[in-house]
Amino acid sequence: MAISAIAPEVLQHILSEYGIPADSATTLLNLDDGDHHHDPAWRVDTGGDPMVLRLIAEREWSWLGHQWYSDELLSAQLRFVDHLQQRRIPFPARRVPSGGEWVVAHGADTRYRAVGFEWLPADPGIETPTEAIAHGAGRLLASLHGAATDFTRTEGLGTESLLGWARQVADELSALTVGVPATIGRIMSRHVDDIRRQVDSVGELSCRLAGHGDLNVPNVLIRRGAVVGAVDIGRIALIDPTEELANVVRWFSERKIDGKRVPEPALAAAVVAGYRSTSAGQAISAPLPELTWLSAATAPHLFFPVRKALAAGTAVDEDWLAARIDARRTEADRLRDIMRALTRGRA
Repeated sequence: MAISAIAPEVLQHILSEYGIPADSATTLLNLDDGDHHHDPAWRVDTGGDPMVLRLIAEREWSWLGHQWYSDELLSAQLRFVDHLQQRRIPFPARRVPSGGEWVVAHGADTRYRAVGFEWLPADPGIETPTEAIAHGAGRLLASLHGAATDFTRTEGLGTESLLGWARQVADELSALTVGVPATIGRIMSRHVDDIRRQVDSVGELSCRLAGHGDLNVPNVLIRRGAVVGAVDIGRIALIDPTEELANVVRWFSERKIDGKRVPEPALAAAVVAGYRSTSAGQAISAPLPELTWLSAATAPHLFFPVRKALAAGTAVDEDWLAARIDARRTEADRLRDIMRALTRGRA
């Protein structure tokens, strides 16, 4: 849904339900951030402490299993936010409107739930993590996992599974390569086979713990070069801790060089050291090298363009396809090698 579909009077009604003057200054936060769901969010200057107002569409929620972003799911996510506050995790506290947990609003053909949060001050977004930031991200993840151990009201939460996502990527790409030219088929078959091989090498994992689900670079707050908190509830779900760690390692261990993502051993080591610096992060219960490989090799920024090209029914540029997959495989192989060196001889 386009952000422009939110009428000014709808936004004014939402503000009034939060007890905020309808003429309060608002700043749209995600006009061009590439958010594939285009759920709008604003900073609202209330005259006191500012707040963040996010509208969450009722829509398909997860790429995995086509789960639905229902009221039940959102309510479960907000319960976890409240739990994080009780455990003193640096995550924005909720602002509760007069009529319940959120305000229902409509834009064009979409039903939204408007949810308010306190504003956490932070520096502008970073381009490349430092070792201190990478360490802080790993430590923050461990703190989130530690806080989740006594969160028992998980009913209604969806599931974020890296292995499940990897299987879905492999299955969809395999189905789309039926009938394509032989050279493209070979490129895709090799990648699909390697994804499945890595999945099989990990075995089954259980998504049993509530987690952030999307602790990537934009969602980690930095102030004066240090990690000070996390934002975004949109992917809060049941996770496997080591799968989530694998994603955070990938997100915080890479620099962009000549347009390519290049993993750096020092950054990867800092993430793992940060995670292991708390008691909650001491145990890594699954093969981290293989999971980091899967995180890179099945990244949405690879999968979605390739799927779109294969599904278009027109000729696919073989050089483009080969270069795109080769770049991600190089990244994935490098990450796996780094993590094997880091985790060798450790549980």
